[in-house]
Amino acid sequence: MAYRLVDSQLRNELTGLIRNFQEMSNDELKCMIECEDATLDLQFSDGPAARGMERSRNQLLEENRRIARENVDKESQFFELRNRLLQLYHEGKQLKSVVEQLQENIPASNCHPPTLDTIQALLEAAAREAEDESEKIASDFLSSTINTEDFLEKFIGSRKDLHLRRVRAEKAAELMREQNRVPTTNVLPFSRFTSAGVEYQPPSLPNMGPVIGPPIGPVYGSPMPSYGTSQYLPYPTPQSTGGPISMPTPGL
Repeated sequence: MAYRLVDSQLRNELTGLIRNFQEMSNDELKCMIECEDATLDLQFSDGPAARGMERSRNQLLEENRRIARENVDKESQFFELRNRLLQLYHEGKQLKSVVEQLQENIPASNCHPPTLDTIQALLEAAAREAEDESEKIASDFLSSTINTEDFLEKFIGSRKDLHLRRVRAEKAAELMREQNRVPTTNVLPFSRFTSAGVEYQPPSLPNMGPVIGPPIGPVYGSPMPSYGTSQYLPYPTPQSTGGPISMPTPGL
């Protein structure tokens, strides 16, 4: 805005000077041409617009000197930050190469899942950590370090984590007890052939002689076998006299 104002003033002064030159006579113009250059320069530099431009030029020069001094003062800081940036860049490249190498080695490594013992130990350690944290929160509340709202929020969350970790640790211990109680046995499949390649034959039952049992009936039309008379006498028929019934003695 200031430059535009000075420019407009300079144009007005130039217009006024041209008008003055037009109003001069030939002798005056001839005298001005024949005089020294300083007199002619004074006609242009003595105006307010020219003086304003001179002041603006001096201000710009002073501002440029100030900026140059600031740049010189910040040169050491600039080089220090640039070296730090280069160092961080090289460290980042090294870390990137390490991560890529680890990613390549992960599929080739033998990664086994954690056992129940490890899981239970980790859960118990986490439960103890949550318990210590809840006790610290309670101590802070008693010492008026935290207010009531923060205490309730932190204490309830810590106790919740504590109970969940304890339940999971107990569940892991229960699974371990079940595994120890029920041993795993590998049942070998039955093979029909022996080690020599001969088919296995189960042993036959020993010969116990003829099996004697009660007659079942005729077989293919053969008569029932007779085993002789029984050694026991039949029961007597009841007598009509009404006296006592005598039982015969076997074998007499």
